[in-house]
Amino acid sequence: MEPHEHEKSTNVFHILEGTVVVTQDTKEIVVDAPGVVYNDRGVVHGARNETDTVAILTASLCPLP
Repeated sequence: MEPHEHEKSTNVFHILEGTVVVTQDTKEIVVDAPGVVYNDRGVVHGARNETDTVAILTASLCPLP
């Protein structure tokens, strides 16, 4: 998921399987399943899988635009 931001919503990532690298502005966080990451409004965020195994992530916006 390319880095992006939401002006009016918090974006919540739920890592259901595998391991992902989550970016928040200039910070990177390695998150293993099961995991949850909150991306506050206005924070540039993204995610990527740097492993050879499947990673499953869902993203929810709160509130919806």
